[in-house]
Amino acid sequence: MLLRLDDRVDINTEEVYMIRDSNKFRIEFCRIVDIPNDPDNEPYELEKPLRFKHALGTQLHKMVEERTLDVKHNEKGEFVVYFSMIKSYKTLIELEISYPDDKIT
Repeated sequence: MLLRLDDRVDINTEEVYMIRDSNKFRIEFCRIVDIPNDPDNEPYELEKPLRFKHALGTQLHKMVEERTLDVKHNEKGEFVVYFSMIKSYKTLIELEISYPDDKIT
């Protein structure tokens, strides 16, 4: 899948970007796997195809890792994580659980 960008700012491979469509049900995430030699005239290669077509001028936001949380849990192992700064209808979350030497991603 290929993506054309008309206004590039610090695009890097292997990072995740949110395509923030004006229709909140068409917001999606993508990972750019290859930057073209001539980005002004050639499209970027994506890891997976987009599900929707987006209008020219649709916003592209770089997703960044905010921090690692050390959370407390109850006797059943349940815990709650609160995301206070998320202003999007959708977001991408990566969860890694480790105890004490085991890791689940």
